[in-house]
Amino acid sequence: MTKTERIADRITTWLPRLDGALRLWGLWMGGKPFDNCYRAIACEGADDVLRIDFDAGETLNVWRPRGAVLADEVFRVGRADRVHFEWCYASGPGPEILDFARTWRGFTVTGSREWTLRPDRKEPAVELIAITANNLKRYQ
Repeated sequence: MTKTERIADRITTWLPRLDGALRLWGLWMGGKPFDNCYRAIACEGADDVLRIDFDAGETLNVWRPRGAVLADEVFRVGRADRVHFEWCYASGPGPEILDFARTWRGFTVTGSREWTLRPDRKEPAVELIAITANNLKRYQ
């Protein structure tokens, strides 16, 4: 069993309790901190890619996830080669895509529109942060 498959197995045991605000390399997904809550409903790991499906149709793919932590208030992947997040707006057409690929200089960010994002290499690749009083204080 690969590291990615072990991470997926651990996540699966937490379903459907795994939910919260999503950050990718320090960038909040869905607006301001804690504006959106994402609930994981399925997870699998294959070919060193971790895939997490969320209840509103969002999908998160993480290539070579390393340094994973799964605890009551956070799910975190410390490092990854690439992170791909896909979602749909309730009022909009088609899927939106945001793709971060690590390079030796930083990141390549691509997607379904022009993004002016600045991911931070010092931040974890992925964080799903539970919406609790402690976390609201910590991240606000």
